[in-house]
Amino acid sequence: MNFTENLNMMIGDSLRTLLKVLGEKKLPGCKGKMVDRLRDIWTSEPQRLVDMLSEPEKLMLAECVHEGCAFPSIERVNARFGFSYSLYGPGRYGHADFIYCFIYRPDRSGYEMIVDVTDKLKLCIPVPPPLTIKESIPPERQGAELERYESERNALTEVKRVLQLVATGKLTVSEQTRLPTAGSIKQVASCLCEPETPFSPERSYAWVVLVQQCGWAKPKTGKLHLSKTGKDLLNDFTPESYASGVKEMIYDNQFDEMSRVPGIKGMKGKWARQCIEDVDVRRESISCALENFPVGKWIKFNNAFDYIVASGNRFYVVEDGGCLYICDAHYGTLNGHELDIAKVYFRILAAESLATLGLMDTACCGESARGSPDLGHCWGLDGTGYLTRYDSVKYLRLTPLGAFCFSGAKEYEMPKVEQRPLFKVLPNLEIVVTDAAAFSAGDEATLDRFANKVSDSVWKMDKKTIFQGLENGDSAEDIRSILNARSATEIPQTVLNLIEETTVRSGSATQREEAIAVSFRDEPTAALVENDPAIRPTLFCRHGNTLFVRAQNLKKFQGGLRKLGILLP
Repeated sequence: MNFTENLNMMIGDSLRTLLKVLGEKKLPGCKGKMVDRLRDIWTSEPQRLVDMLSEPEKLMLAECVHEGCAFPSIERVNARFGFSYSLYGPGRYGHADFIYCFIYRPDRSGYEMIVDVTDKLKLCIPVPPPLTIKESIPPERQGAELERYESERNALTEVKRVLQLVATGKLTVSEQTRLPTAGSIKQVASCLCEPETPFSPERSYAWVVLVQQCGWAKPKTGKLHLSKTGKDLLNDFTPESYASGVKEMIYDNQFDEMSRVPGIKGMKGKWARQCIEDVDVRRESISCALENFPVGKWIKFNNAFDYIVASGNRFYVVEDGGCLYICDAHYGTLNGHELDIAKVYFRILAAESLATLGLMDTACCGESARGSPDLGHCWGLDGTGYLTRYDSVKYLRLTPLGAFCFSGAKEYEMPKVEQRPLFKVLPNLEIVVTDAAAFSAGDEATLDRFANKVSDSVWKMDKKTIFQGLENGDSAEDIRSILNARSATEIPQTVLNLIEETTVRSGSATQREEAIAVSFRDEPTAALVENDPAIRPTLFCRHGNTLFVRAQNLKKFQGGLRKLGILLP
C-alpha cells in the first residue's frame, strides 16, 4: 500500500482533523481533495508531518527505516527506550494520529510500513541509538538478603546422577502426561548436589522433564529408559553432546512450561487452543536473544525481558489474553496482558528449566511482595500475594555453559572443582569436619552420597557406602575429586585403595539384557527346541526344561516354535 492509497482508507473526519492540526486555514470540502492536500504537503514539506509525531512514534519509524524492518512495533520501542506508549488505532474521532499516514494494519498480526515513505523518512528522522543490554550488580542486601543460585557446576554433576537413576529403572512418570511421580521426585531430590530452597529451581521435578525434552530418556510403560544419546552422555560426557540435548529441548513440543503456573487458568480451553503459540517457537525466540547476552554478567530480570522484546525476538503465549484468567473467567480475565503473560513464561523457563540445566544463574530477593511482578495487582492475586515459585527472581546471569549451548562457541572449559579445606580424611575411613562455619548444607549432602554420618562433624566410609555412591551415578573420579578439593590433608592410601577396589568390583558386570523364561513339559522337548537352527540364535541358554529367550527375539522364537508345531503360552 502506498501513501495515497493509505489516506484514502481513512474516514473524512480523520483527514479533516489532520489538516486542522497542520494549520490549514481553508479546508477542502470533499475527501478526495483532502487526500490531495495531504499528499502535496508530504511531497513538498515532509518535515511538517514528521514533526507532528510523538517521540516514541518517531523512534518506531526510525527503527524501521534505518534498520531495514518493514514491521513497526511500539512494544519493541517501549522495551528498548523505556516508554509506556500505546497505539490506539486509526480513525479516533477528534484525534490527529499522524502516525497512521505512514503505517497500516492489514490484519490482526500487526502493522506494516507504507511502501513509498522510507526514503523521505530517512532524511527527516535521525538514526536511533544502538540496542544495548544494561548490566547490573546485585546488591548484597535488598530489604532481605539476596539469595544466589549458581547453576553450572551443579548441573554437570546432577545430570550424570539423574541419568544413572534412569539407567537403573528408578524413575517413573505418568503414562498420560509423562510428568514425574512423587516417588521419582523423591529419588531425584536425593541425588542433588545441594538441597533445594525456596530460592532455587525445583530441580527434583525439572530434571525428570528435562531428560525427556533433551532426548536422553524415553518413557515406556510408565518407566523412563535411556535413549542412545542418553547412554552416550552417561558413558562419555562431552560439552558438545550436552549442547545437542539442549537444542533438542528448545524444539520440544511435548511439555509447556506454562503448566508450572497453576494460577493462570484456561490454557487447555477451546479458545486458548485456537490462539496459543507453539512452545518451540517461544523457546526459539528466547534462545536467539540469549545468544547476545554478556557471559557472566548479572542483568535485572526486567531488563533481560525488555532486551528480548526490543531485539525483535518478541513472542507470545497466546495472541488474545482474554482466553486466560485468574480465579474467575469473568472478573480475572487477562485481556490486554498478552506481553505480561509472555513475561511470566520467560520467568519460568529461565528460573527453572535453564537454571536446572546450568545455563542461567539466578538471584532472588527474599522480601515479600503483594501481587505478581509481571502481572501487577491483578484481580484474584490479592489473597495469595504471588503467582509463581519464581516471583522473587530479580537478576539473571548467562553462564559459560549457556553461552556455549546458545551461541555455539567453539570451545568450552569444564569448571574446576573449587579448593576449600573443610575436613580431614583419616586412615580409618572417617571424615572429620574442621571448618564448621564454612561447611554448608550442600557439602553435607555431598558427603551423604558416599559416607554415613555418625555424629555432627564425623562421616564414615566403607564398601557399602562407596558402592551406594557408585550406584547413584558418582564415579570413582568424582569421589576422589570431592575429597581432594575439600580435605585439608592428603588422602590416605587406605581410602584410595578402598575406592579403587569397590569400583573395580562394581564394574564386573559388563552387559545387561532382558530375557523371557519359557518352560516345556519335559527336558527332551526343551533340548529339541534348543537345537533347532532357526531358534538357537534367539536363546541365551537352557536350564533343564526351561529356555531363556532374548526379549527382543521373542517373535522370531515364536515363529520357530510354530514350525515345530508348538504354541507359545
